[in-house]
Amino acid sequence: MSASPADILIAGGGPAGATAAILLARANLRVTLCEQKSFPRHKVCGEFMSTHIREPLRQLDLLDWFDHTAGPPVHRVHICNADGPTLTAPMSRAPDGHYPRAIARDALDEQLLARAAQAGATIHQPCKILAIDGSAATGFTARTDHGILHSRTVILAHGLAQRGDMRSTATPTNTHGRYLCFKTHLTHVDLPDHAIAIAGAPGLYAGLVRTSDLNQPRFSLAFVITRERLERHGNSGQSQYHALLRDNPQFARLLRHAQPLTPWLASGPLIPGIRTIYHDGRFFVGNAAGEVHALVGEGITLAMRSAALLARTLSQPHALANLDHTGALYTTQWRREFRWRYLSSLAFANLLMRPSLTSIAASILDQFPPLLPHCVRITGKW
Repeated sequence: MSASPADILIAGGGPAGATAAILLARANLRVTLCEQKSFPRHKVCGEFMSTHIREPLRQLDLLDWFDHTAGPPVHRVHICNADGPTLTAPMSRAPDGHYPRAIARDALDEQLLARAAQAGATIHQPCKILAIDGSAATGFTARTDHGILHSRTVILAHGLAQRGDMRSTATPTNTHGRYLCFKTHLTHVDLPDHAIAIAGAPGLYAGLVRTSDLNQPRFSLAFVITRERLERHGNSGQSQYHALLRDNPQFARLLRHAQPLTPWLASGPLIPGIRTIYHDGRFFVGNAAGEVHALVGEGITLAMRSAALLARTLSQPHALANLDHTGALYTTQWRREFRWRYLSSLAFANLLMRPSLTSIAASILDQFPPLLPHCVRITGKW
């Protein structure tokens, strides 16, 4: 492993880390990125992307690739109420006429990391960072399973709340979050290609959408459950899937002919909320900065947009010379840009996990249909 220090070390090669690497390398900064997993690989993720993703994709010169690879445009949203009828609303178009789409993580992550290497970033993969020590004043030293790396500053894009700032002396963070996540790919799903279905049940919400195809049409099914539901129905994706079908007959109709394409994946805990954005030379992006409830389908979009914001901030003259000032600027801009998405995701997720409240909301929306598209816009699904 090279002993030559980098300007920026990035921990994590997912959408946030790879996006930052591409843009920073293009700005002629010396970028080193470590990703502990080999690509391509599947990952727990709903794979839905709002139209807000198009701006960072444009900056990365990936719009044509995305339009060719992603699933069909999503024109409508179906909300499958466990205790009542399904509500349907049009998905609002962006001002440029585009609709949201979905793309599988095995395709997206591999493409982004390849572009980072092409841009000039040094990629170590697979390479696990064991600890990162240092400060804004001294610079940073990272200990990996392949050797030692040095850098002026660090971007933490590892996506995990429990990994914190990765200092060797860090106190372990609380990993007992309330929510756990499951995901699989299916085929032969009875959902129109241009729709997304959202379902609720006690202690659960789920999303189903046509994603990028492989050898045949594939749909991404992902759901988030509480630990209480895990204890009631078992800790396997299959047992939770069958419980969902029992609890939500409307959603079950869409899946009556479904066949699995990939094994069940699980991850957690999901700990929604905003965390540290910057601390003493360490910049946080994506889920490392804050996790949004998967219900609003903004996780990938927020990861890439926050990475683009950080890259723009770090690319300014003298940004690396005064990291605390740069960090304060990034924190202010991050909160102004993204805070509302996190708050709205908490509100809508809590509503959908409580069928009694969902039924009340459904009655109101049934009487005032224009409210539903407005709620969809609030979550960011346009």
